[in-house]
Amino acid sequence: MQKFFLTKPILVFFLVFQLSISTIASNRALPTVPINGLAAISQRELKMHLSFLASPELGGRYTFSDGNHIAARYLASQLEAFGYRGGAANGSFFQNIEFFTNFIDTKNSELKIISGDVKGLSLPASFTFGKDFFTTTTTSVDVEAPVVFVGYGISLPGEQDDYAKINVQDKIVLVSSNIPKSITRKASYGQYGASAAYAHGAKAVLILPEDQINPTWYKPHLDNDGLFQMAKPQENKAQVNSEKPEIEISLALAETLLKVINLSTEDFFNVDQKGSPHTQVQLPLSINLKLVSERITKKTQNVVAIYDGSDPKLKQEYVLLSAHYDHIKSEGKEIFCGADDDASGTSAILTIAHVFSSGATPKRSILVVFHTGEEIGLYGSRYFTDIEPLVALESIVVDLNADMIGRSRSDKAPSSLDRELTDKDSVYLIGSDKHSSELHKLSEQTNREITDLHLNYTYNAEEHPSRLFYRSDHYNYARHGIPIIFYFTGLHADYHRSTDTIEKIDFDKLTRVSRLIYATAWRVSNLEKRLVVDRWKVRSN
Repeated sequence: MQKFFLTKPILVFFLVFQLSISTIASNRALPTVPINGLAAISQRELKMHLSFLASPELGGRYTFSDGNHIAARYLASQLEAFGYRGGAANGSFFQNIEFFTNFIDTKNSELKIISGDVKGLSLPASFTFGKDFFTTTTTSVDVEAPVVFVGYGISLPGEQDDYAKINVQDKIVLVSSNIPKSITRKASYGQYGASAAYAHGAKAVLILPEDQINPTWYKPHLDNDGLFQMAKPQENKAQVNSEKPEIEISLALAETLLKVINLSTEDFFNVDQKGSPHTQVQLPLSINLKLVSERITKKTQNVVAIYDGSDPKLKQEYVLLSAHYDHIKSEGKEIFCGADDDASGTSAILTIAHVFSSGATPKRSILVVFHTGEEIGLYGSRYFTDIEPLVALESIVVDLNADMIGRSRSDKAPSSLDRELTDKDSVYLIGSDKHSSELHKLSEQTNREITDLHLNYTYNAEEHPSRLFYRSDHYNYARHGIPIIFYFTGLHADYHRSTDTIEKIDFDKLTRVSRLIYATAWRVSNLEKRLVVDRWKVRSN
């Protein structure tokens, strides 16, 4: 039971006295934390927000889903009702983020042999993208040219130069995917393969198979998040990849092309495997190669809000409260509600935001950012810090980030996957000492006086294999030199499973952790001088 629940007058007086005389190791007096603010962080409000965000009706809040947009609208409407103003463009609460991927339109892309003497084929002969030829690049191509076979396509003057006696300027080059072992250590990029062919003026490059096993190509799926990247604001939507493509061809197409120079694929592979010389020759045919590149986009959004501080000068600085509200994609009828990950942190930050706007106004402004895209690569926070900062990053004094703060280890039916869950009186803190020793001391003293949780720093160690300091949204602020604290109650058996549901949330503990975050944020927001950054060293990872 929290200290401020004690009702006897003498104990209440003692608590008020205790909070008012707080000091830090640097001898700086710490601001008094409002008792009514602490009391306002209630299980009732936390449960109200969490019940909505983790409801099956939202379908899991996957980054690009309707449920994600609905959750964002809920968060924005709550913040507006609390008295916050939108922190994005034109006073909006939504920082819109567009993701895109370029892909080859398979229906409108083809390779045609349009002229020449090709036995067994009536011309023009058409070949299909994905079956007969493939490329991992997404460049639009529309070329028509004769075909030249260059063997290994090595360009090492004085050693081996397959371009010495044949002109490939404005031609389509057919080249082996291998090079002799005697050349491997000597040749560098630009001296073999597609790069050498393009350096000699080729219009396109066709890569022969490695052996007589028909290649199995990776075919991208447009619902694969890993293929999407963030677009910058005002980026040309028609922009496509300009990389010169390497076109891999099938065994059947290789047989067709090599046959016109009386070379069987079997003989070709025998020469290739021995590393013997190939004869360079122009094929008596021309090819039209057409690759149609298209772009598809997906949209999501950060939710950003500001509650202006009371001090005319310090209000230009911000205490950032953050959590990610997106979750992973549901599979069929199985819904991943993400109650702990991270409806718990989102509900905590939303409740804390409410308290800041309900009582005395802090000196510094409160910046609330609910990040999207955390689950697919910390995209929302990276967009905010690297692409479109909505406030100057140097004006952010601290980021207090809550991600998975709603669970406690159960003693009734322990799972081996729950062994690193904290108990009902503990919470993991990560990063509090990475930038500012003052922040670390302030955090510890605030906990001692107000919540009396056990602060566990296991995951804070650089050598810890989980490397959690680098795995939630706070990291994108930390790498810009902004002091952070990451609050976390531990991984568990329900992590990224459909069993991460609301009935497993420990609301008593969630309330205590939320009060710790609020009290820490209140004190930082009311310091006369901002936190001293005395430890951070830029890291390359």
